[in-house]
Amino acid sequence: MLIALMADLHANREAFEACLEHAERAGAGRLVFLGDVVGYGADPEWVTETVMDRVGRRGAVAVLGNHDEAAARRGRGGMNATAEAALAWTRSRLSAEAIGFLDSLPLEVEEEDRLYVHADASDPGRWRYVAEAEDARRSLEATEAQATFCGHCTARGCWDTVLKPTRPGPPVEAALV
Repeated sequence: MLIALMADLHANREAFEACLEHAERAGAGRLVFLGDVVGYGADPEWVTETVMDRVGRRGAVAVLGNHDEAAARRGRGGMNATAEAALAWTRSRLSAEAIGFLDSLPLEVEEEDRLYVHADASDPGRWRYVAEAEDARRSLEATEAQATFCGHCTARGCWDTVLKPTRPGPPVEAALV
C-alpha cells in the first residue's frame, strides 16, 4: 500500500490541497499527518477540519506537533515571537472542536513495523529536530520500528543505520517527492 506522508502543514490550505490531490493521483491508500497541522498559515480551521475528516472518516493517522500542542494547550513556551503571534491568531480562529482534536493527538503512532512521530523518537515531547546523522541515530535507536517517519524538519532527508538488527521482513520502499 502506498502511504502519503504529510508534515508541517502549518495551516497552508493551498499547499495542503495540492498535496492531497497529488496523493490521490498517485493512488495513496493511506494518509499520515506527521504533526504541525496549524501554525503560520492563513487557514487553520479549514486545514484542521480537513485532517479531522481524514482521520475520523477515512482512517488516516495524525500525530501531535509542537505548534498543534501550543495552539491546543496554550503556553507551551519556547516559541519565537513570530510563532507566538501566529499561535495567538490561530487560537482565535479555531473552534472548540478543532482545539479538542489537536489536543487529543498522540505524540506517536506505531503501525505494524512503522513509527510515526513529529520529532526525534527518543523523546517526542522535547520537539528535537532530526537534522543530522547523529540526531537520526539517537531517534532510530530509541525504537524497535523498522522505519521511523518524522516531520518537524526544514529539509527532507532519509537516514538508515546498521547500529541495530532489523526484524526480518520485506524491504521498505520509500520515495521522496
